[in-house]
Amino acid sequence: MIQRYLGYFFGKIKLRIYKMIYPKRLFFKKNICYNNTSNIYIDKNSKVILGNSFKCRKNISIWAISSGVITFGDNVFINDNCVIS
Repeated sequence: MIQRYLGYFFGKIKLRIYKMIYPKRLFFKKNICYNNTSNIYIDKNSKVILGNSFKCRKNISIWAISSGVITFGDNVFINDNCVIS
C-alpha cells in the first residue's frame, strides 16, 4: 500500500521533470496519478495531452512520434504494462 503511494508521489515529480523537458509538447490538468515506472517520449512536433483525473499504473509507455498528437480525455485509467504510440 505504501509502495503504491510512494510510486505515485515520485511519479508526480517525474511528470514535472517531463514538463521541463517537453515544455511545449506535454500538457496535463489536475488530479493526475502517474506512476514513477511509467515513461513518456515526445518527438519534435508531437504532443501529449493528459486530461483531468488521468490515472495510470506501472510500466506504461507513451510514445508520441511523427508529428502525432495523443490526447487522453477526462477520467481515463490505463492498467499495467501498456504501450501507447
